[in-house]
Amino acid sequence: MPVRARKAVKIKPSSRRTNGKAEKFFDIFEKKVKFFDSVDEFMNWYNFIRPHGAFDIERLEMPAVIFYQRLPKKEVIIDPSLLENIGGVK
Repeated sequence: MPVRARKAVKIKPSSRRTNGKAEKFFDIFEKKVKFFDSVDEFMNWYNFIRPHGAFDIERLEMPAVIFYQRLPKKEVIIDPSLLENIGGVK
């Protein structure tokens, strides 16, 4: 599996929420990465295909779609119509 350089993100000490998010990501990563041919393929699944439990699970909302929906309109850096193939932005 090819590995690209990753930038380490330092977590502020005693920030349980951030630490929990990091731990959850690595928990999912360790369990699921073996089903993908590369880390990039896993990251695509993680960000664009995997429904996220913190969002509306009945609508199968995905992190990337929610991210772009929540951006202020002036800061949108992608044409929202491009997201229709991965869950749709209305």
